[in-house]
Amino acid sequence: MAKGKYGSGRVFQPSYKATDGTRKIVNKWYVEWRDGAGQHRESTGAKNEREARGILNMKLAAVFQGTAPRAEDKALRYGHIREDLLRYFRVNKMASLEILADGTESAKGLTKLDEYFHLGARAGDKGDKIAAFSPKAWEDNFVTARRREGVSDGTIANSGKLLDRMFKLAVENGRITVVPKVMIPTSPEPREVYLSKEQFDVLVSDKGMANRFHPLLTFLFYQGVRVTETLNIKWIQIGLDNGVFQPKASENKTKNKDVKPLQRETIKALRSIEKNGEFVFENVRSEGKNPVKRLEKAFRAAMLKLRYGKITWQCSQCREITNAAAPGPDSLAVECPSCKNGIPMQYHFVGPTPHCLRASTVVFYRESGMSDPEIMAITGHKSSKAFLGYSRTLVENVKTRMDAADKTREKVQKEIAAA
Repeated sequence: MAKGKYGSGRVFQPSYKATDGTRKIVNKWYVEWRDGAGQHRESTGAKNEREARGILNMKLAAVFQGTAPRAEDKALRYGHIREDLLRYFRVNKMASLEILADGTESAKGLTKLDEYFHLGARAGDKGDKIAAFSPKAWEDNFVTARRREGVSDGTIANSGKLLDRMFKLAVENGRITVVPKVMIPTSPEPREVYLSKEQFDVLVSDKGMANRFHPLLTFLFYQGVRVTETLNIKWIQIGLDNGVFQPKASENKTKNKDVKPLQRETIKALRSIEKNGEFVFENVRSEGKNPVKRLEKAFRAAMLKLRYGKITWQCSQCREITNAAAPGPDSLAVECPSCKNGIPMQYHFVGPTPHCLRASTVVFYRESGMSDPEIMAITGHKSSKAFLGYSRTLVENVKTRMDAADKTREKVQKEIAAA
C-alpha cells in the first residue's frame, strides 16, 4: 500500500459492479493499515467517515506503541518466549538465573508471570497466546491486582522486567516485530536498615546467634559480600597467610574477580573454622537444603530476641509502619493510611536481614574514616549509584556532631582571635 494523505492507513467504502453494469458503493466503512507484518483490512461498523477515521487512528496508535496483534504472533505462546529467556540467562551465565532445589531453572518474579499467563494450566500447555497480550489488562490484572495484595512495587517490577526482556528477545529472534508496551512500576527506595558495630558485636556474642553462625556473620559484616556468594566460597579462594580473598566472577552480580583484602577479625574467624570440606562455611551448608533460607530464619529469630526488629503492620509500597493489633483468623488487613486505592498493609517481620549486613559494611567503614572508593574496593561495587543505595549514616553520630558544632565553632573563633 503506497503511503497517501493519511500515512500508512486509509478509510474507505468498497464498491462493486451491479448486474445492470452500474458501480455501487457498499454502505459500510472499512479501515486498511500496514505494520511490520504486512497489510490489514477490516470492517469497522462505523456510521460515518469520521468514526471510521477514529478507529483507524486507534489501530495506527496500537502499531506505534507495539500493542497490536501481529500475523506471525498467532501461534506464539508465553511458554515459547519464557524458554528463550531462560536459555539466554543460561548461555550468558547470568546471575538472574536461579536453580531451584529440584533442579528447575527459574528467575525472581517468574512464578507470578507463569500464573498470569496460565502456563501449565493444562497438560503440555504453553500458556496464553502472545497476540492476546493487552497492556491495559496487564496493568489492571497484574500490577494493580498485586498492589492490592499488599505486594511491593519492587517485587512487581521484577516480573515486569522479565516480561519486557522476553518480548525484546522475541523481537531479536524474529518471533515478533515490535515489543509490546509493558508497564513496569518504579521500585521503592531501599530499606535503610543495617546493624551498627555495637549491635553486631551483640549478635555474635552469647546473647545472639548460635556459635556455628559467627564466622559466617563476621565475613558478611567485614567483607560486604552477598549471602549466596559467601556460602559458596571455597577454601581455595582464601589466602589466610597473606590475608586475601579471591572472588569468583560467576558467583557475584558484578562479575568481580579482583583480589580483596581480609579484615583482621575476618581472618581470626576463618582460622577458628575446622576444615571439613571444600567449602569454607560447610557447617552451615551441610544442615540441609536451602541454607540461605535457614540462615534468614535463624537471623530473624535473633533480631526478635535482641529487639532489633519486630513483627508489625507495614505497607510494602510506602514502608509506613502501624502498631495495630495482630490479625485474627477472620480479621481483615489494615489499610495503609498513606497510600491510595485501598492498599493493605502486611503483618510481618520488620528489621535487619542477613543481606542488611552488606549495608552495615559500608556504614562501619565510613564511620572508620575510609573513603567511598576504598569501601567500593571492598564491596565490589562498580557503580557509584548502586553503592549509594547501601550507604547509610548513623543518625546518632550525625546528631553528636551537630550538638558539638557550636562548641567547635566557639573554639575555632577563639583561636582566630588570639592569632
